[in-house]
Amino acid sequence: MDCRVNLMKKEGVRLVLVGMCGAAGLLVTPAMRAESGLGESVVTMSADEAETGHPLEGFWKKTWIRKKGDSHKGSQPFVHYKYYGEDHMVSLSVRYVGTNDVDVDFEGGYTTFEYMSKKAIREGGGKLKIKTRSEDMFELSWTGRSPVGETDYEEGWERYPMPSGLAAIHQGMRDAHEAEGRYTGMWEVQGLRQPLTGELIPPKLKSYKWYGDGYFLGFTPNRTGEDRVYFKGHAGTFTSEGDSIIKERGGRNKVKWLSDDTFEMSWFNGRGVATEVWKRVENDDLEQQVLRVMKPMFLRVEGLSVADMYAADKVYEKADVPPQYPGGINALMEYMSSNIHYPEACVKEKVEGRVMVSFVVDKDGNVTRPQVVKSPDVRLSAEAVRVIMAMTKWKPARLDGKPVSMKVTAPIMFALKGKKK
Repeated sequence: MDCRVNLMKKEGVRLVLVGMCGAAGLLVTPAMRAESGLGESVVTMSADEAETGHPLEGFWKKTWIRKKGDSHKGSQPFVHYKYYGEDHMVSLSVRYVGTNDVDVDFEGGYTTFEYMSKKAIREGGGKLKIKTRSEDMFELSWTGRSPVGETDYEEGWERYPMPSGLAAIHQGMRDAHEAEGRYTGMWEVQGLRQPLTGELIPPKLKSYKWYGDGYFLGFTPNRTGEDRVYFKGHAGTFTSEGDSIIKERGGRNKVKWLSDDTFEMSWFNGRGVATEVWKRVENDDLEQQVLRVMKPMFLRVEGLSVADMYAADKVYEKADVPPQYPGGINALMEYMSSNIHYPEACVKEKVEGRVMVSFVVDKDGNVTRPQVVKSPDVRLSAEAVRVIMAMTKWKPARLDGKPVSMKVTAPIMFALKGKKK
């Protein structure tokens, strides 16, 4: 079903339906900012943990946050995921930094978890109140503490599948030992090379990196304990040009091999050239310890590749009934205008323009596989991907009476005040 182009206005926000029903365009100005609270969140799901030991077991995404008593439901500058296992949980805060959901920065934690009742859970020793809205939705209440006092927050969570970006990265890691290439496998940073003296300064924190089949994953444990680990990292696309160039998330890094299992990697960090030394890890015990923390982040389906998983899910570009955002066009417009943040650096540099984003609303209504088609700046792209990925579930498209996955395109216009639109 095709749709004509329509133009609607509400409180100065422009929404355009382009090409098909469900594709939205939005005018964004720096004044459109949503108040965001603090909080931690999280990630994951594994096939061998699929049996449900309690109602929350599985993978979840935060769809809103607000101060207790507020009516407005806002979002944060990152997307929160959580995985609840039988007696542990993994939380992950993801910042999208590119034109897709593969290039990401993340931080989070692995800690103990206890499902106490329908009204309470325990995360890492802290007791939290919950309200179960359905088997796929619940609300969480917690208290944030700061030098000026305490603030009560409420969050909305809904069950969510493995994000396609994380799944693709995981597939690259799984295939690392089978992939050809000098870089594939696990590496540990040895230190930062001083530019003048050549002295190697050991790192304060150990960092690890996997180069896999088309993807890489960097991981730094910040604090570790018997029952908890806090970590941060980054991940994304990876290619190499012979033995002298590594491309991570599109950036070019120069490489100098010191031996078969050690190399230097140099890049410009904004102030000068930085050089790190990396050494191949052959310690299987160490690799398994790190993977113990990271594993719950990634969906593991034995005998089935990520490509196979998504190939099985046919994506349509037309349907009898297109996908719909809950509440319709006005609700979608309200969500976008309340949750998009115009990047401050782009405001200072007077960067503006239209970002075209495509994404898939799958047959269960989940928003997946975002891809920026056109954009004037990668920072605007990253914000467009974030706000798309933070969306709640849609009503899926229907074809011949059955729900199907359908591609949607959303043009989002970032415009500075006082300039011609």
